[in-house]
Amino acid sequence: DDGTYYNANEVRHALNAAQNLFALLTLPIERTASFTTTAAGCFHNISLQLTDFVVPLRLTTSAGVRILPATVHELDGLSASWRATAGTPTRYVQMGYDLLALTPQYASATSISITYAAMPTQFTIDTTACELPDEQQIWLVDYACWWLRLKEGGQELANAGEWLRRFVTAARKYGDFVRRRSYGQKYDHVPFDLSSYDMGRLDIKLPPQRGPRNG
Repeated sequence: DDGTYYNANEVRHALNAAQNLFALLTLPIERTASFTTTAAGCFHNISLQLTDFVVPLRLTTSAGVRILPATVHELDGLSASWRATAGTPTRYVQMGYDLLALTPQYASATSISITYAAMPTQFTIDTTACELPDEQQIWLVDYACWWLRLKEGGQELANAGEWLRRFVTAARKYGDFVRRRSYGQKYDHVPFDLSSYDMGRLDIKLPPQRGPRNG
């Protein structure tokens, strides 16, 4: 399009929506960062230090020892005082999206290492580099074309359904690849399994057109 229907900001927004969804479905971007815990603190806001965080893949102590994932119910079963136990962390819980709980807790501020799945850098200008694998970037265009057709609706949107199906199919295939790799790395989280998703749900059914009323 030459800008008649979709301006540059709309196109960038559509491409950002595409890469964000692809990243959430497949977890293709991994980063490792230092995360500083507060002295004797159990709960930590993740976004204060990691603004592109999605899910944790591996946590290790300052000495390089693995911190294992758990649930609140598991920790409650092990000890009623897990929220206020001094020592080197051995378990962690991600609570909601932005809260990380560690037990035991370091007596002083200490850095741990977090390997995590990350959100991609957003497209803000035309020269922003895409962080997704090169061979997967073509599917972002498919989703963006479908997204842009949303405001048109009607038959134009119905005809764009194939683009959305191609995008989801590509995400399923690449998610399968990342999931197998994640199992090999013994990561704490793996991508969604889309193999059982009913692709028929993506078919857009237009309501029958009504003719003019008589009388």
